[in-house]
Amino acid sequence: MARQWTLLVQWFDQRALRERAVLLLCAVAVMVAAVYLLVLAPATQKRTLAGQQIERMTAEIGQLEMTETLIMARSQVDPDQELRERHDHLVEQLAEQRRQLHQGVSHLVTPAEMPELLKQMLTQGDLHLISLENLPAERISFGKDSSDQTLRLYRHSVQMELRGDYLGLLAYLRQLDQLPRLLVWEEVAVATKEYPTTTIRLRVYTLGLSEEWLGG
Repeated sequence: MARQWTLLVQWFDQRALRERAVLLLCAVAVMVAAVYLLVLAPATQKRTLAGQQIERMTAEIGQLEMTETLIMARSQVDPDQELRERHDHLVEQLAEQRRQLHQGVSHLVTPAEMPELLKQMLTQGDLHLISLENLPAERISFGKDSSDQTLRLYRHSVQMELRGDYLGLLAYLRQLDQLPRLLVWEEVAVATKEYPTTTIRLRVYTLGLSEEWLGG
């Protein structure tokens, strides 16, 4: 094994400088992919699923609100015990769904906290911030009748441009995945102009019940 390693080192040393740089870059890329698949991907999937669960809860609340409106309209035309009981049951369901939704959102990093938190985390690693932009809030739509929902959900995203290396990026993404409150990263783009320094574009988002960034 030692002899094979020695031969490999000798073979590597005989390569041209440009060829060695390419080989090193490929080795780093393989290592990054392995770490992502084995460590980061499972944690990221878990957080993404949590965000999707909150979105589903909001959609269910919208459906219950629509059903409640229809029952109320019918009960005014033809009031009877069955309709009143259905309406009372829906009111209870809505109250419980709203309670669960607010509880779920309380586990997220608020939009107001997100930009400063992302900056603070950079002080603990080797990445340097080039730019950070708050993107417009996106209302999450659950169908053509979602405009009538009283409870609305918004996606608040931040676009970051960073400078550093692959290992610094992996460490930063792992920090995001280990936060006690939910924050989801997506759309990572990496460009290497001069090895080992890379430029990284990263989008991070959270969910909120207000369209305003300061609303939380």
